[in-house]
Amino acid sequence: MISVNNFESMKKLGIPFGAVENTFKHFTDPGHGWFRVSRQLLKRMDLLEKISSYSYQKNKWVYLEEDCDATLFFNRYEELFGENARKTIRVIQNISDNPSSIRNYFQYGG
Repeated sequence: MISVNNFESMKKLGIPFGAVENTFKHFTDPGHGWFRVSRQLLKRMDLLEKISSYSYQKNKWVYLEEDCDATLFFNRYEELFGENARKTIRVIQNISDNPSSIRNYFQYGG
């Protein structure tokens, strides 16, 4: 849950109080991993132009590569929603022994 202290950040982002996504899927294959985040949330967090081409996209989702882009996202999440915000994040693991289909999605380009 987001604290009242972060209400101004959410208001600036156009996010209704208490309606911030906090569950993210983490996909991994033998070579790499990605966190799935909605394009809308990235836009509200002013991150769309900061994501690298190492991430992928499909429909309304952006699959942030787990090193730089996911770190950028989670740092911004904490910056906007408070230093304890990471403690409220729930990660659902999706582990594959085969190459992920994410590798066939379009590379991120904004």
